Parts: sequence; C-alpha cells; structure tokens
Amino acid sequence: MKTIKIGEKEYKVQFGYIATAKSGIIRDLVNIERMIGDGESAIENLDKILMFIPEIMLVGLQKFHREEFGYNYDTKEGKDEAFEKVSQLVDDYFDGEDADFKGLFNSLEDELLHNGFLSSMFHEEQESQEKEQENQEKEQEQKQTQNKQKKAKEEN
Repeated sequence: MKTIKIGEKEYKVQFGYIATAKSGIIRDLVNIERMIGDGESAIENLDKILMFIPEIMLVGLQKFHREEFGYNYDTKEGKDEAFEKVSQLVDDYFDGEDADFKGLFNSLEDELLHNGFLSSMFHEEQESQEKEQENQEKEQEQKQTQNKQKKAKEEN
C-alpha cells in the first residue's frame, strides 16, 4: 500500500484484484510502457501519461476510498464523475511544493506491479527473464571458448 499526501489529506493507494482486473489498467500500463520504449516524441508521451495518471490512481483508490471515488466496474456508471474527482486531486497534487510528475507515475506503477497481488507473478516473470538472460550469456561464453579452442587447434 502506498500513501500519497495531497494537501492536508492522505490517500491510501492499493490495487485490489477486482478493480484492477475490470478496469483494464494493466493493458493501459503496458501500452504506455511500450509507447515510451518505442521512442515516440516526448510531448506525445507526456500528454498520454498525464491522462493516464488519474486513471491509474482512480483504480488504486478503490480499495480504501470507494465511498468517495467508487463507480460500478461493470456498467462504468459513475466513472466519469469519479475520474473528474481524481483528476482534481492530481491537479491539487501538482500544485503542491513536493509535486513530482515522474515520481508520482513511478510510485503508482511500482505499487501496481510490486506491492499488490500481482507482485509474486511479476517477480516470477522477472526471475524467469533473468535466468534466461544468464543462460544466454553462458551459451555465448561457451561458444567463445569453443571458438578459441578451435582456433588454437588449427594453429597447432
């Protein structure tokens, strides 16, 4: 759980299963990450990320602040109003002295991927990728060693 202070109030952000699954926020995050990785223009990225921050924050607020920011996940009834409230919160956050655009985005992303119910799946995937990379590096080292041995035999 992440606590974000906006003005005098603290908001607890935690990504619960139902809100996360029904919102499509993971797909949206993947698209944002892909867009950043593809090297699209900084202005275009900034515009999309600015619109994404209230969306991801809205999903993260459902667990502890549903009374204030809740909406019907299936029909999306009340979502526009809740989104506007969260957008105003984000606006208030950026008016503060401690406002950090990249920091807010990264902390919301980190909470979603590393601290919520997705964390074990994310860590398993990360470990799998690390092992695969290690195996590829070992294979490359073995090929280099074999090539050196082959050249040494040819020279003799």
